[in-house]
This record gives sequence, structure tokens and C-alpha cells, in this order.
Amino acid sequence: MKSLPGVTIAICCHNGAERLAPTLAHLRAQIVPADIQWEVLFIDNASTDGSAQVARDLWRENDPAPLRIVREPHLGLMNARDCAFREAGYEVVSFVDDDNWVSDRWVAAAGEIMTGNPRLGAAAPLVYPVFETDPPRWLYDVANYFALRLEPPREPLRFVDGAGMSIRKSAYLELAGRGFRSRLVGRYGRRLSCGEDNELTYALHQVGWELRIEPRLRLLHFIEARRVTWPYTRRIVRGHAASWVMLDALFASAEGRQFPPKFKDSWHRHALSRVKNLLLHPRRLWRWAVSGVEGDPEVLEMEDEIGRLIGLLTFRSEFSRLMRQARERASAQPGQTPARQLV
Repeated sequence: MKSLPGVTIAICCHNGAERLAPTLAHLRAQIVPADIQWEVLFIDNASTDGSAQVARDLWRENDPAPLRIVREPHLGLMNARDCAFREAGYEVVSFVDDDNWVSDRWVAAAGEIMTGNPRLGAAAPLVYPVFETDPPRWLYDVANYFALRLEPPREPLRFVDGAGMSIRKSAYLELAGRGFRSRLVGRYGRRLSCGEDNELTYALHQVGWELRIEPRLRLLHFIEARRVTWPYTRRIVRGHAASWVMLDALFASAEGRQFPPKFKDSWHRHALSRVKNLLLHPRRLWRWAVSGVEGDPEVLEMEDEIGRLIGLLTFRSEFSRLMRQARERASAQPGQTPARQLV
């Protein structure tokens, strides 16, 4: 069934009850033209803290748009997003996390931007931080791990990050019809994995949809005190690195790029190379194991190496398949190069 014109605000939430009040308050304050229909779709992703009931209690009957609550029992952010696409009543699906505070013209801007360009598959906002407590100085050196986007990029986009992204429902359904299934599930309970948004929007790019960072879309990302700690930062760096192993393989496969020939298409050669990198830097490895110095960049470099090793072990079969595919495409004769296809 074809989606109606309008905007679905999709909140994918796992145990976010304590963060919901300001998130919903910013949605309640929307200034929306009468010709734009919209709704709030709350995806309860296997929460155990009563998040759905909190959302129901906070959203009143006379609020400016209807609120629907759908439970997605399979944990994982991409599972929740897939549920949101299935359930969304409108063509523009705008994903707002339970710690995202949108500007008061968010719905209007998302609707106007996406309907104004029928080839635009996804638009992502500028994202600014709001810290619960003053962050340590070293945090600004790793701010890219905290879903912040302070200005539009200068180069063309191959993918965008997920915080606040608005996606055309028909574009996602087109991908699903072509057989797209996300290999990365995103945040999974307390596991800080990522990359599912990059995988999805890269697939949109591959089949010809445009991507954009849109300055008219602005949100504040509320960052809790527990997330600006050194242990959390180490975990998030490790989780990002594990996911990027898979993303690098996807990009290489789709674009016909090869890794150095000595690696061929074997995941265990890549893994042994990571182990070698760790062992060749015993001082850094020691600092990683015992260092109590917050903000130590060498510790984060080790977290990145360890994360990539974890990623190789986790995705070993799929990684090898994608590397074989990359080698075959890169070695094809010019007239035989396969057409660009969905990864």
C-alpha cells in the first residue's frame, strides 16, 4: 500500500524511560503547517523499564499529533527501524532517538525538504551536544564518536549517520524489494555496536538515491553524564571499530576495490595482521591494559585495533565473501565490469 504524504516521527526506544520527557516535549512544541499531516510512532524495542507506558502517559489526547505505540520484541536498533518502516503511516520517516531534542519546525522542514526533491532518499540534520555535566577536555578530541554533526560536509555523501535522519519510506521498500537486509543491527541493549545507519544509507546511494546533510534540520543530542566517562568512551571506540570492519568490506565489494594483495580474501589473514599490530606495540598494549590516564590517545588506538579484530571474528564468513566479490570486480576487464548493484 502506498504511503500517504506526511511525516512519521519514529522514536526507537530501548529502556529510555528517564530520557523521554524532554524528547516528547520538543515534539509537542512543533509548529506545523495545516497541510502537513504527521504522527509520532513509538517503537518499544524490548524495553523492561516501562518506556512505552511512560510515553503513553506523557503524550496527551489533545497533543498536536496522534501517538502510536508498537512493540518490537527483537532487540537491536535496526530491528526497531525496520519495524518503524513497516508501521509508518506516512512517506517521510524521521528517526528521533529518545535523547534527541528537535527544533520547533522539525516536522515542517522534514516534510518540505523530502517532498521538494523526489530523488532525495535520506536527509540528516546538524547535531549539537547538550551535556548533562561538564565534559572532560579530552572528549572534544573524540566528539565524532558521539553522533555530533556541527556543519555540513564539503564532499559528496556516500552515507549519513543515523541521529535524526529522515528517510523516504518508498526508498526503503525499494531496497527491501531488491533483497536488502542489514548485516549490522546497531545498538543492541548495552552493546555499543553501530554502522547500521551507514549500511542502510550507503545502499540507498548505491541504487541512485541522493543523500543530504540539511542545515534546516537541527537537533540537540542530550549526552548523559555516564556517557562522558573514560570507560564508556573506550567501549564506544571499540564498538565503532568492530562495525567498520564490515562497512569497509561492503564499500570495497560495491566499488571493486581491493585490499593489499597479501591479504587476498581471507579474513584470518586480516585478523593475524591485527594481532601482529598489537604485538608489535607492547608499550601501547601495556598502556591499554593498565593505564589510568584518561584521554590517552594510544589507549584509544589499541581499542580501535582490538575492535577491528573483534569485528573480523564476528563477521568472518561475510567478510571473506565480500572480499572475494571485491577482488572479482576489481580484476574484471573494463568491458566486463559489473554494473553498480546493491551491496
